[in-house]
Amino acid sequence: MAKIRELKRLTVYDIQRILCWAFNMSKRPSFLPLRASDRPDTINIVKLEETPENISKLLSKLKIDHKPLINEKLPFDDIIECILRDGGYEDITPSLDCVRTENLDLIPFVEFEDIHSSGVFVDDEKSLSKVDISEYRRALAPRSYDIIALDIEKVRTKTGKMPGRITMVDCNGKTIYDKIIKPREPVVDYLTKYSGLIKEVVDKGVDIELVKDEIFNFIGTNTVIVGHGVENDLDSLKLYHERIIDTAHLFLSPLGRKISLAQLSRTYLSKDIHVETHDSRIDAVTCLELLSVKIQYMLRMMDPQGTELKIQATVERKCISDLLKHEKGHLNIAACSYKDLLKCLRSYKKVKECLWILIYRIDGSIYFSF
Repeated sequence: MAKIRELKRLTVYDIQRILCWAFNMSKRPSFLPLRASDRPDTINIVKLEETPENISKLLSKLKIDHKPLINEKLPFDDIIECILRDGGYEDITPSLDCVRTENLDLIPFVEFEDIHSSGVFVDDEKSLSKVDISEYRRALAPRSYDIIALDIEKVRTKTGKMPGRITMVDCNGKTIYDKIIKPREPVVDYLTKYSGLIKEVVDKGVDIELVKDEIFNFIGTNTVIVGHGVENDLDSLKLYHERIIDTAHLFLSPLGRKISLAQLSRTYLSKDIHVETHDSRIDAVTCLELLSVKIQYMLRMMDPQGTELKIQATVERKCISDLLKHEKGHLNIAACSYKDLLKCLRSYKKVKECLWILIYRIDGSIYFSF
């Protein structure tokens, strides 16, 4: 029997795909650990008003095996309303006009410690315990740039991959810093297919220590650094920073894996990058464009006047006791305490045709269990 893959992170869009699969006869989402024959005809969504330590008892009663985190910054009180709104990724046009600090409240930041403690984010699975933070520098004062997208192209030396080019762009996509770097170690492979760099160009580059000094003319304590798999770039610069947005994190797969920048660009921006080679300026701007799409999507989700999600089901808000009646074609929504739900379920027998979804908080994080 095939091992069931563990779901780690879901977005509201992923949840909506489950609803559309159940009620609109849409294609089963590939991440969903249910067989096509297990398609439910009723879904009960219950938001728990508080989460006890022994929630496992409740999950067991409802035969709930999957407990992924919600990978978006949503207010718990409004999350049901967000699920029932159509954010419409397919008709969002990238616009850097919305990449402004006032909109970043909608976007989850990534902690420096987190990107070094999880194989989800770090390509080489380097843990924070192997990183000597004392060797890292950090900004000490504010700078005029509130948002900077950063990307680094690398070459291979005898001691490993080293920066060969660094590009930073501002929130409007304008290049503010772009330098070729000549590694101190002999280069054994310029990785031209991936970096776009050749010997004649790299030989004229500047020293990495100069770059490490100059970046602080742009990056300040107030600056938000945007990038894709940004931990690798920060490692290259020996830069510690506390305000990070990683597009690899914003668009994680439900299994918690990073999706390549090229694939995200095709999916959300309808453009191909990395066709012939990589370009750090294009990659940095692409990160900003992806961020702009996410911001616009979140603004739509948070808009009380937003478009309703079209599902072929009767959507009803009910008291918890009414959820025990199986009504085909119903999306039932309730909010209650853990004790009230457990009490109602004492004589309840789970049926395959009904999918229970619990939404609850633990330590500030929102979980979506089914």
